[in-house]
Amino acid sequence: MAMTELAAATRREPDPCGLSGWLWLVIISIVAGLAWNLFVLKETTALFTGTEAHVFLTTAEPALYQLSMLEIFVSGCLILANLVLIGIFFTRHRQFPAAFIMVALFSVAWVIADALLYRSIVPADPLIDAQNGRELARAALCALVLVPYVLVSKRVKATFVF
Repeated sequence: MAMTELAAATRREPDPCGLSGWLWLVIISIVAGLAWNLFVLKETTALFTGTEAHVFLTTAEPALYQLSMLEIFVSGCLILANLVLIGIFFTRHRQFPAAFIMVALFSVAWVIADALLYRSIVPADPLIDAQNGRELARAALCALVLVPYVLVSKRVKATFVF
């Protein structure tokens, strides 16, 4: 075997590393989640501060009022979590993969729990309406595609050093 063939045979390709490839889909999903939760927070707080706040506060079921407060709290927590994810993504912190997985799975669980809680308060309404369906589809698609990617990707392992 010639020296160049031996060198080529023993040369190892470097592991993919860095913030490129499918990792850009991960950050896009985080930014989309941040934007969605900002929208949900704005819409939910409008129940308390908008022109129809008096109607909502005087006629709504107490449980519906409490669920709205819970939605505001969870949206705020998810906004904070997405901001933290953005920070640890760009600093390549080793906790990013685990934090991303927790937020992605919690987002799916929250959409389902929110729909179930609302249905228990207003049983006549459908369990999954158009808005909840879109939100569930977005969260589930993110979790089904990106969580396995984060778990098995060589790029993620090399970039964030589990």
